[in-house]
Amino acid sequence: LLPREHTFCQHLLMGDAPFIIKNPEADVRFYNMNPVTRQGVKYYCGIPITGPNGIMVGSICCVHSAPMDITRSQYDTLVRFGEIASKIIRVKAEAKLRGNEDMS
Repeated sequence: LLPREHTFCQHLLMGDAPFIIKNPEADVRFYNMNPVTRQGVKYYCGIPITGPNGIMVGSICCVHSAPMDITRSQYDTLVRFGEIASKIIRVKAEAKLRGNEDMS
């Protein structure tokens, strides 16, 4: 496992929107990171997953071994996956909260 500060996800988590790096080798923030130098990551797209109250709890990420441009359809699909994951988390949290309220 890598410390979060050595990942692309760190930058996604600092914002609240999708985060795309088309060529991390050409970006001074990323060119020397382990995923780039040792694992050959040449493209990253991260979509936030939010929980209750809109707090970011994770991400759905797509990486590639070559610099690339994501198509609109691919981007929209990743965003939709993030929305679905976020909804599942919120629904489960609400159900758990209701269950706890029923027990009191």
